[in-house]
Amino acid sequence: IDHSPALAAPIHAFSQFSAAAIAIANFASLFLGCFALMASSAVSLDMLASQKSLIRKNIKASLKTLDEREGTISELGAKANALLAQTQAFQSATTIALYVASERLREVPTRDAIANALALGKRVYLPRVAGDFAAGTATMRMLEVTRMDEIEAADETSTMKLEEPSTTLSDGITPRPDVEDEDAPPLHLVVCPGVAFDRSGGRLGRGAGFYDTFLCRMAKHAKHAPPRTLGLCFDIQVVDEVPRGEHDIVMGEVVTESTHYLSTK
Repeated sequence: IDHSPALAAPIHAFSQFSAAAIAIANFASLFLGCFALMASSAVSLDMLASQKSLIRKNIKASLKTLDEREGTISELGAKANALLAQTQAFQSATTIALYVASERLREVPTRDAIANALALGKRVYLPRVAGDFAAGTATMRMLEVTRMDEIEAADETSTMKLEEPSTTLSDGITPRPDVEDEDAPPLHLVVCPGVAFDRSGGRLGRGAGFYDTFLCRMAKHAKHAPPRTLGLCFDIQVVDEVPRGEHDIVMGEVVTESTHYLSTK
């Protein structure tokens, strides 16, 4: 091979050109790959949202005819509450987060479960939404109640229109204990409402992300292990498969008026 100076310069120049060409090609490949990935993600997210929307529409339509088809909501709710009380998750929990069911949303009634938990000496926390829902600044907190009369009537002027625990104790000044307070005990069980669930623990909420966000915060708690999770719903809200996004939390268990499902996650 001829290594004379006459050939060295063009060879060196060609090497620089080749390296630059490869770098440009790699950048183009990376850029196009990222663009394709973003486009694919956008399509996937759109598809996920569409699937969730369809399930919500179908389940809400089914719930409207629940009384006529399968008996009253109160009767089915009593059965679901009884089955919930028999679960090991409920029986072993000394701290439990429940929810106050919305009649308007046709959720499984929970007043029996709340009263039962209080009677058993469990520490009970109920959700209260603070902030502006319309502006996207609303967050859900879990506040402790010790009596049923600490649950306030629904504010019909609010966006959510839900019965919630008062923000202060009976003195009207002291803030009600929050499960995320520094000195709060570990939370053992969270009973979650939802629009639909599947047998492996998939949950479809109403789209605000309150429970997913809350459970993520609890999972990252510095002091305590994450709580167990249990979805409570009617049989007609159980579907073959709930479409899941990366931020959707899977329930450990699901209880209906007739069946107790354990997650296969």
